[in-house]
Amino acid sequence: MSSTMTVRNPKMFALLFALAGCNPCPGECEDNPPGLEGGCCPCGLGLECLNGACTTCGADGELCCNELFCDSGLSCVFPTMGEPTCEPCGQLGGACCESDTTAFCASGSTCVDDRCIDADDACDIPPGPGIAVGVIDENDCAVRIIAIDTNTFENAVPCARTMLEPGEQVYEVENPVMQDWDMCVTRGSTGSRSVTVSTFEEAAARDCACEGDLRCTPWFGDC
Repeated sequence: MSSTMTVRNPKMFALLFALAGCNPCPGECEDNPPGLEGGCCPCGLGLECLNGACTTCGADGELCCNELFCDSGLSCVFPTMGEPTCEPCGQLGGACCESDTTAFCASGSTCVDDRCIDADDACDIPPGPGIAVGVIDENDCAVRIIAIDTNTFENAVPCARTMLEPGEQVYEVENPVMQDWDMCVTRGSTGSRSVTVSTFEEAAARDCACEGDLRCTPWFGDC
């Protein structure tokens, strides 16, 4: 099991939180009043409580804001011991970057157990009869199935990630079966049209047919 977990989000989302809930430091705040940098906790926006005092957060090497958020291009890394801190994401040997749907790394590396490892190492796995791994796009449409020459699905997934094109991600369910669905799609004033989409599960067919268009209304069957 992984000893770290990464979360990536712009620091601006820290505005969702009014105060960082921390215990106040003992005694009086002589230099700075509560809430300001160097002052006693609880801390104001953009600050975190460290050893009873308010300190800046979100930058490289600093505490994560609200134990979640870092500046763009950084990940909040939760070590086995200690405070969650911000570090560059996506680089070989470092934390994976996170989007809303998947973890990713820079070209030439892949995300395994929340760390970026060399793509060649990801495919240095025990041989086997072959494991099928599904690939989907950002709209949950089935793109293809990759056969990885190994013996377990857990071994196959990191290797399959090294073969993805931009906008693709691994469908992390074993034994994927690509299914075709006839759909009727209505888009605002443009009328209705019949489309056929491919997905690995029925629940994904509507999102696939609409291709991210929030004005779209999908129905199963021809128009």
